[in-house]
Amino acid sequence: MLIIRSLLFYILHWPTTLILSALIVIVRPFGIRASYLFGRLWSRLNGIYLRLLCGISYEVVGRENIPAGPAVYLAKHQSAWETVIFPSIFPPYMWVLKRELFYIPVFGWCLKVLGHIGIDREMGITSLKQINSEGARLLKEGFSVIIFPEGTRVAPGEVGEFNPGGVSLALKAGVPIVPVTHNAGLFWRRKEFAKRPGRIKVVIDEPILTEGLSPSSRKDLNQKVRDIISGRLKEIGG
Repeated sequence: MLIIRSLLFYILHWPTTLILSALIVIVRPFGIRASYLFGRLWSRLNGIYLRLLCGISYEVVGRENIPAGPAVYLAKHQSAWETVIFPSIFPPYMWVLKRELFYIPVFGWCLKVLGHIGIDREMGITSLKQINSEGARLLKEGFSVIIFPEGTRVAPGEVGEFNPGGVSLALKAGVPIVPVTHNAGLFWRRKEFAKRPGRIKVVIDEPILTEGLSPSSRKDLNQKVRDIISGRLKEIGG
């Protein structure tokens, strides 16, 4: 039964993704915020599909912690769920993602024209500089940036090493760092077709202010965010 329900989800998910990605590319000349409306619609429609077909809902704890202005969100990465649903939760933002995603027909073009930051994860310091330069520009334009500091999906119950790019960007731009934890991997599992019904919990912790801090605090801040997310995972069982 889980397989059938998941198949029905994908039967709706992929055409919706194709159509709305194409619309995003088409309306991009009229402004990035016009395109972003279609991205948010895509997220909300898929949230409805997941709830009705797969029995997956979610709750958000700490919405009041979302800053009024741009911020760098450092989020747990367990599955594809967060990439689908986060546009429904957070103010307009851009991802830091692997640039290979840009090569996916239509969907990848959509990511590129929206202005998400595509990096080569093998380039080390060069990628860090790219995140700092492009991210600072986006933050100045009023967009937040969401980064998965572990760099890849990590199974529930595990916490990978945190890359310093997100903290470095926040320090450079003087914007808050917001830790985001969830347990989506329990229900939308990595490399597993079937979606398991349940209620995902997303926890948005209080912003960590960076204005006035020196670059030398990067390591301590990075560890602080990792500790917050690790502690929240234990609380929510993810």
